[in-house]
Amino acid sequence: MALCPQRRVPLQAQATKKADDMRTRPTEHETTPARQALAYGYVRMAEPDETEISRLRLDLGKYCQRQGYRLVTVFCDRDVRATELARPALAGLVDAASAANGEQVVVIVPRHEHLSTDDQLRASLERSIRLTGATLIVTDGINGHASGRRVC
Repeated sequence: MALCPQRRVPLQAQATKKADDMRTRPTEHETTPARQALAYGYVRMAEPDETEISRLRLDLGKYCQRQGYRLVTVFCDRDVRATELARPALAGLVDAASAANGEQVVVIVPRHEHLSTDDQLRASLERSIRLTGATLIVTDGINGHASGRRVC
């Protein structure tokens, strides 16, 4: 058996100790906490139902928690039909996402219908979200249990 000349420790034992030290030493990734993406929820209701809005807020919060996102707020347009372009809350969301100063941002909606049932209008609204640099996620589920799909 070969011995390490400085310590009189078998070379095999020295190699094992070095490997053990490397496994127990935290890496840079482990010592630096991961930054959570900022999440903004969006809900649109043609006929506002505060109970439903509260439920949707909770569902979006559960989804964000499971995915590791930090839910900042949920923007809600009340009394807005699916075909209306004027969306004060969505405009506020776009402003907030634009002002994120380099933070990763996700915009989460429960279903496509919260943006619009009209394909062209929905595409236009998705484009305005995408121009902020945010990622749009549609959960398409109930109670925050959906996996979510990235739209843009």
